[in-house]
Amino acid sequence: MVFPPIVSLAHRRPVGHEALLKACSANGDSVSPLDAFGMAGAEVETTLLDRLCRALHVRTYLDQCLDNSWLFLNVNSAVVMHGKAYGAFFADLLERYGFPVHRVVVEILEDSTHDESQLSAAVWYYRDLGCLVAIDDFGSGYSS
Repeated sequence: MVFPPIVSLAHRRPVGHEALLKACSANGDSVSPLDAFGMAGAEVETTLLDRLCRALHVRTYLDQCLDNSWLFLNVNSAVVMHGKAYGAFFADLLERYGFPVHRVVVEILEDSTHDESQLSAAVWYYRDLGCLVAIDDFGSGYSS
């Protein structure tokens, strides 16, 4: 995991860090997060990998960053679409680690979420928890 800074142009300073997965193959070659999630295969495996990554990111961020900056967390598009079928997770995770909900920015990848009603429901779910929401890569690729 790495936590590169997110810089606000308006504030002219870093305001948070994005949690990024740094995966490697068995022989040590770098694997992109997209490829790592592609290896997960089935929906349940993708959901579990996404949840594992978010849990590790939150725990590691707490250990490394003691300031009051925002933590930007990506949520896999498949989890946005189907995650509710696997039970509650995110609110419990933040509560377990005592991570303030208002310091979380959930990033949802817009280009692979084709159902606008499910995207809207996901945005409202995270906002109702108290998180900020960012639509990642909005206006690029397959964006509508």
